[in-house]
Amino acid sequence: MGWWPSVTVQLLLLCNVAQSRAAVNVIWSVNAGGERHTDSSGIKYNKDTAAVGEASDYGRTMTIFRVPQQDQILYQTERYHTSDFSYNIPLKDDGDYVLVLKFSEVWFNAAHQKVFNVQLNGEDVVEQLDIYKEVGRGVAHDEIIPFKVKSKKLIVNGKKSDIVGKSVSLTLVKGYHDNPKLNAAYVAKAAVEEIPTLPPLDTPEEEDELEDEEDGEPLQKPPKPDDKIRKHTSGPKVQNPYAVSDSTSYIIPIFAAVAAFVPLLYCLCKI
Repeated sequence: MGWWPSVTVQLLLLCNVAQSRAAVNVIWSVNAGGERHTDSSGIKYNKDTAAVGEASDYGRTMTIFRVPQQDQILYQTERYHTSDFSYNIPLKDDGDYVLVLKFSEVWFNAAHQKVFNVQLNGEDVVEQLDIYKEVGRGVAHDEIIPFKVKSKKLIVNGKKSDIVGKSVSLTLVKGYHDNPKLNAAYVAKAAVEEIPTLPPLDTPEEEDELEDEEDGEPLQKPPKPDDKIRKHTSGPKVQNPYAVSDSTSYIIPIFAAVAAFVPLLYCLCKI
């Protein structure tokens, strides 16, 4: 009978895993530009049936970093539009909710090329989103926005707005830089602590610095790309920064002596 406790433990672990996978109560979801899909956390995404804008799976030509293989498709398909576009999210009951927005930049190779806002029921919840600036190209990025519903009002970031009917709008707002887009999204009736999150971004330079500090010789971090550094200076290098001013102090008396000697020489020649 020694096998019984181990079987019990395994069953408990399986139950805990099942509960954790079903803990998030998703009330709405979409795999923008794609088909139905279930991610590694057990969250089910519905097929995108929106008629506005363009659906694209161009991201399938690359690997999306920061997520497991099963979740990459959520960041590889997208919907974009040359103007604002929206999804309707049904909201019936009062309570705490969380909106999760999923993005990845699969086209541009620099910041400030695609910048846009996101609104929930007319309120800005993400402003000036530049995916490449946040994480780079081909890297998953999530925006997690908690909000409340109480007495037919939506409360987000301390602002209240009326809920007309039984749904609210999720709007991707066009800015001055290219088109707004969405890769995937869902709304869960849950606390923000219950929402699965992405792992932190890799920071190899910080890890190297920590290793060097353990050896007693910390290295200086490499400069950031935005730092203005002049790699090449014009003109010859000067060993002594005061060399020019020192030589000038000697030259001035010489010029003065020459200036005084010239009239004297002229007078002598006249004699």
